[in-house]
Amino acid sequence: NSPNDHMKCQIIIALFLLSIQTISSYGLDEEDVIDSSKNDSFLCCCPDYANFSVWHAKWEVLCQDDAMTIRKARELYNKSRALMNSSKCQEALKLINQSLEFDPESSEAWNLKGAALACIYSFDEAISCYERSIGSDSSNPRPYSNMATSLMYQKRYDEALEFNKKATELLDKLGGVWWPW
Repeated sequence: NSPNDHMKCQIIIALFLLSIQTISSYGLDEEDVIDSSKNDSFLCCCPDYANFSVWHAKWEVLCQDDAMTIRKARELYNKSRALMNSSKCQEALKLINQSLEFDPESSEAWNLKGAALACIYSFDEAISCYERSIGSDSSNPRPYSNMATSLMYQKRYDEALEFNKKATELLDKLGGVWWPW
């Protein structure tokens, strides 16, 4: 599975939904289009929809592959969290890197990678990971808080304070629920 599988799945879903809209505009439903005995004249006037069954098949395959990829990424992420909870940062870092190979856009995984790097005092790299995490999901307070801690270690106190304020604001929006990493 390539990192682009998720994007391919999204594109095929969009094409699928567009094709459903096209069907509706002609007063047909999905079953009419799938049954070629009913849709020859439709396909002549609407060639965009001629590949509906091909799109649908590709959509199903890619989404299944995408789900398996995400499950594998989640499994590796959970194992790396358990290692972090046991202060086995180097081992956690190896697994989180594998997780990111499966799901390179995971905000949680980038945040955890940052925490693992901070654990081994690689604060510049940790900060880069927190930036990537925030770029993927700016509503999560954890990378902001972790960023503040790494900035504190680098004696960048003003910046740390700003990230800590943002983490607190986001935490308040979530009802004050907090979790590690």
